[in-house]
Amino acid sequence: MPSSHHLLLHSLPLLLLFLFSASSTPVSLQLSRFPLPPHPDPLRRLAALASASALRASLLKNPRRHASPTPYRSPLFPHSYGGYSLTLGLGTPPQQLSLLLDTGSHLNWVPCTSSYQCRSCSSPSAAPIIPFLPKSSSSTRLVGCHNPAVSGSTPGPPLPLPSCNSTSADGCPAVPCPPYALIYGSGSTAGLLMLETLAFPHRTVPNFAVGCSILSERQPAGVAGFGRGAPSLPSQMGLKRFSYCLISRRYDDDAVESGFLVLDPAKDDTSSGLSFTPFLNNAAAGADGASPFSIYYYVGLREIAVGGEKVGVPRSALITNSRGNGGAIVDSGTTFTYMA
Repeated sequence: MPSSHHLLLHSLPLLLLFLFSASSTPVSLQLSRFPLPPHPDPLRRLAALASASALRASLLKNPRRHASPTPYRSPLFPHSYGGYSLTLGLGTPPQQLSLLLDTGSHLNWVPCTSSYQCRSCSSPSAAPIIPFLPKSSSSTRLVGCHNPAVSGSTPGPPLPLPSCNSTSADGCPAVPCPPYALIYGSGSTAGLLMLETLAFPHRTVPNFAVGCSILSERQPAGVAGFGRGAPSLPSQMGLKRFSYCLISRRYDDDAVESGFLVLDPAKDDTSSGLSFTPFLNNAAAGADGASPFSIYYYVGLREIAVGGEKVGVPRSALITNSRGNGGAIVDSGTTFTYMA
């Protein structure tokens, strides 16, 4: 029995090597038994063996708990249309697209098809719109009305597409696949929902729900929705956390200077002198996540000062009321800080 424990204890690092190796090539290693150095205290020796066994059991039961995800860092560029963009790969093979990082919305969409139209999107310094071409991707699939992503048979709430259940006189679906229409504070967009392959340098996400936008108003770039909703990019990727840094607008449309986005960074990393504040939930959002209030990141704003002088804003204006109105949210997709 003691020799058996010795083998398990000393082979643990080799087992971990097999579990977490990034190589796809099979590797065979010779495991040899050798006696554990004697310890003057038998109880401590027994405790060490017990601790090793407990760690091994924990790893076998939940290996992901002990594996730290590798953070992914992507540049964020400021643009004269008022947003900050990141580049994502979509489709098979991946098509590189520039999307607006928006924590104030949760549906991802891209300019779609070669006949994509964007009204009132002209800007002397804006880059030309590069649409996603579904015909050039082998993994594009339109979402039907009975798709699990719409019907709600997958974990989490279904996508917000109420028009999907409408039928014509003969009882058939009125539309072949669910359309969507989004209205932003600075524009709107509409199109059809599809499933595609999302590609990052460190990870590929199949069956990623994204909107194929056919028409937009004052929305020159597609949107990477980073809100709290089920269709958002963080939710679909299963991210535990993300962080971003937005640089000054003085670098608008400058391909050299950029901020950055980090996916799955270390928790509460204070090495760079950062401070943290918790996000709050809107009490009127409900537990089902169907309320529009549920997608926002609320912060506990206490007061506002300009030039060191406090602004006379009543406390009631900084918190949400029973109907869900009021409060302060973090929205990377808008240019201004404003209050009702």
